[in-house]
Formats: sequence, C-alpha cells, structure tokens
Amino acid sequence: MLTCPNCQTSLSRVKSRLGIIWTCQSCGGVALLISVLRKIVARETVNSFWRKSRDHDLPKMRECPGCDARMEEVRCETPKGDRTLDVCETCQFFWIDKAEWGDLPRVPPRRETRTIDDRQLSPALREKIAIQEIEKIRSDYGLTETEETETEDTLKPNELWLSIPAALGLPVEVEQPTRKAPALTTWITGFILLIAGLTALNVSSYVDSFSLIPKQWARGGGITFITSFFLQPGYLPLFLNLYFLLSFGDNVEHLIGPRRMVFLLVSSIIAGGLCHMLFNPTSAVPFIGASGGISGVIAFYVLSFPKAKMSILLSINSRRIPIKYYRWIRVPSFTLIIAWVVYLYLYSESNMTGVGAVSGSGHIAGVIAGMLLWKVFPSTMTPHKQ
Repeated sequence: MLTCPNCQTSLSRVKSRLGIIWTCQSCGGVALLISVLRKIVARETVNSFWRKSRDHDLPKMRECPGCDARMEEVRCETPKGDRTLDVCETCQFFWIDKAEWGDLPRVPPRRETRTIDDRQLSPALREKIAIQEIEKIRSDYGLTETEETETEDTLKPNELWLSIPAALGLPVEVEQPTRKAPALTTWITGFILLIAGLTALNVSSYVDSFSLIPKQWARGGGITFITSFFLQPGYLPLFLNLYFLLSFGDNVEHLIGPRRMVFLLVSSIIAGGLCHMLFNPTSAVPFIGASGGISGVIAFYVLSFPKAKMSILLSINSRRIPIKYYRWIRVPSFTLIIAWVVYLYLYSESNMTGVGAVSGSGHIAGVIAGMLLWKVFPSTMTPHKQ
C-alpha cells in the first residue's frame, strides 16, 4: 500500500484504461507514473518537469510513495505561472498537491472546454475545482477504487524478449524502477559474452589458467578471484547470469553510480571466492562463474526496490479441457532471490559441464556482501546522474 508523503496515510488506488492513479483522501494530493500523467496533462508540460529533474540536482524533501527514495522538488513554468511538483527519478512517480493538480494544463478533453478563466477565480474556488477535476477524471475514464485487483495486461512485461525468461519460470520486471540502461552494466554483459565466444572451442584450457583453485589461490597474484567471474560453466548459466545482470544490474547502477557498482561487484566476487576457499581449503577443483558477483547485485536490488513490480508466468492445466493455460501473476521482489537460490542449487547439484565447480557457499557469500553494502551505502541515496 502506498503512503501519502504529506499525511502519512494510505493512498486510495483508482484504475482505468489510462493507467493507475493514487489519491489521498485527506489532503487531495495525487501520485501517478509519468506514462499515465502524459495521458492527462499536456505532454510538453510533463516533459519540462521531467527534463529539469534529470538535468539538475534539485532539493529532495519528500519521500516517494512508490520506492521511498527522496523526490526532487521541480519548479517549472506553466500557462498559469510557476508551479512546483515532486518527481522521483527512481520509479518515475510524480506527486502533485491538490492546488497544483488543478493548475496543470490538460490534454484536450472530449467534452466542451470551460469558458471561465481560472486566473480570475479565488484560491478557495480553484481548490474546489481541483477536487472536482479528480472526480471528473474518474467519471470520464471509468476510474474505480480498488485495492488488489489487477488486469492481465498490467501484469505482462512490455518487452517481447522477456517472454523467454518468463517461459523458464523466472520473474520479470513489468515496470522498471529506473529507465536508464547505464553503460557499465551493458559493457560488463558484452564482455562476458565476448569471453564466452572466445573460449567456446577450448574451455578446459582457459579454466585451468584463469579459474580460482582454492589450493592455488595465490597464483597470478590472486587475479583469478576476478578472472573466474568471466568464465561460464555452460550455456544455461551464461544465459541466466546475463539475464539477471542486465535486467536488474542496470537499475542498481543507476541508483548507486558506476563506481559503487564496480565496488559492489568486486566485493561480492571476492566474498564468494573467499567463502568457497574457507569450506574447500585443499580443493584442486577450479571454481568459475559470475553467479557470486551477481548474487550481490540481486540482493542489493531486492533491498533497494522492495516495491518493484514483477510477475511470473504460470502454466495451468485444466482437467475438463485438455488445454494448458498460461496466466501472469504478481509477485513481490524478494521472489527474485528465491528464484536465484533455486537455480543455483539445482545447477550446482547437477553440474554436468565437467569444466569447473559451482559453489553454493560462494553464492550465499555474494548475497551477504550485497546486503552489507546496501546497509553501508547512504540510506538517502538517489539515482546517480549519468
């Protein structure tokens, strides 16, 4: 349940074909995503607020109802004078106070336009009109209050390619907490793919040279702690590691910036390697894979975006009709950790590549490293300016 940043009371949720709007019954404020706001308020006005928020470091006062990060106070010119809105770059939420809501220019309605000039009205009357505007939107677009109901369309991911991991039973983001695709995560993903391609024909020799072997952990000055991250034990773990890194690592990088992202990855990789050595100090079996580092990223993501909108695709068999149905259901973000742990357990138990070991203890250490760094990094952290 979302909370009003003014009154700290629960917001009422209203829904229509245009999207979802949250309203406060106490102060009359409105919270909604930028994609929904553009369908109600003139696009050029919305874009001016969004661009100013992205291009400048502005004061951050109120907590966002969607992700609990601090929203920027953005002041821009509107046809009725300068107005201030609260904008959250993390989840793209706008918070609009009651008086401001009535002053924003609307998308041309399908009804007759008011002939009264709002600038000639008293402040009290303008506030009353603002309240009426919310009721008119509910009436015009069929908005009805609901707490839990969600349609099948709102649970489907927007990108078609996400149907591939969804078909494998993996959770997918329906709406990303952040919208950028930061460069570092993209480059790391590309580099892992490049290494996988270059080593595909002779994996064993590269594993012997660049994997982490607990019995010989100091070879190369300890560089194998890092190089083992880029060696993958098979095509399935390669796909899954890249999916989790690219889908969820970009949001983490946008939140903490590329330098902290590097620190998070390296810390999780080293923690995973050290934990694997602790439990297997005399082992001569090579330890490879990116899962330890990505475990830290996933743990950081879940703690940073507990309200991220995620779904999984379930197959349902009908006894009456010999047809398999597929249905999207909403799941909390911590499901990501569960899916990740199940995948790691199943793969480590049935590692059939024969080129190296996948360590369950190393992955757990990566998760713990991500959780600790989430506590260490500033609690008021806001998206990093790329």
